[in-house]
Amino acid sequence: MSIETIGKINRDKINISTVHGSKGEHGRVTVDVSGYINRNTKASVLQKYLKNGWDWNKYTPVIVARFPDGKEKLLDGDHRRHMFRTVFPDEKTMPAYFINVGSKAEYHRLFHAINWSARANASASEVFVHQFHGEDPDAVEIVNALSKCGLCVHGSDDDGGKVGDPTGMSVSIVSFQKSLKTYDAFKTKEYKGPNHVKMAAEAYRRAWPLSESETQMRSELFGALSLIYSLYPELYAGNAIQKDWENWFKSTLSSQTPRLKATSWKLLGGKVHHKEFQSIALGMLKEFQDTTGQTKATYKKKKLKQELIKFD
Repeated sequence: MSIETIGKINRDKINISTVHGSKGEHGRVTVDVSGYINRNTKASVLQKYLKNGWDWNKYTPVIVARFPDGKEKLLDGDHRRHMFRTVFPDEKTMPAYFINVGSKAEYHRLFHAINWSARANASASEVFVHQFHGEDPDAVEIVNALSKCGLCVHGSDDDGGKVGDPTGMSVSIVSFQKSLKTYDAFKTKEYKGPNHVKMAAEAYRRAWPLSESETQMRSELFGALSLIYSLYPELYAGNAIQKDWENWFKSTLSSQTPRLKATSWKLLGGKVHHKEFQSIALGMLKEFQDTTGQTKATYKKKKLKQELIKFD
């Protein structure tokens, strides 16, 4: 840790005159304190952290939000709380740092700031769920899009930990956002015309219905399908190609797992580094075009030009 910074701070670009919030205070809180939408705490992670024992020198107090009505909710430190309870089973309270929070929305905004802006030890999906509950406009818009597609983002098993369509398959928030960028379908209240992301979700579910073993869409495959539908309107034009495509897609995929098919198509598409969506989409297109007789294959190649899939 260096005493001096690398480079000089431009004081004209920072605000040191404004201090937000009120100064917190240290104290002790019950070891049973809970938060809003608790993270899924894994025993394997706790075992890893406690492999060499407890170290007070590495411990920082959990952060507890104190509301105007006196209610206290854990804001940061659920793993530390579980570790403390494991090592000190007879203790009823633990060290904490209390901050004053005015509302649940402020609580969720603080969770987002602490776990995303200051450090990144929570997953993107976990943070996104709090971003949504913190009433972030972009997050609210994305959740509306998830609902329209029959999908959800799963950040936690707690109430409110799943946003979007609670009955739908879960999808990585990163891949969903990346898929949305290829089309501006959800920028208007009334969407007119086909939606590539929604169609990708529906095609995926037809091939691999929601089940105990298939609860989350494979991100790379979902992104590749979204790309395919955004580039080739012939696949939803109500013509012979659409019928061939839908029949091929369902019959080809129903006998294999998403992971195996994604790996196969990625190799067929060239397996270009950091271009997983494009590689899988190209491999998918090549296989589809070559599955029928020569006449149909030639027709498909003319209508579905492979060069539309860009790698630059």
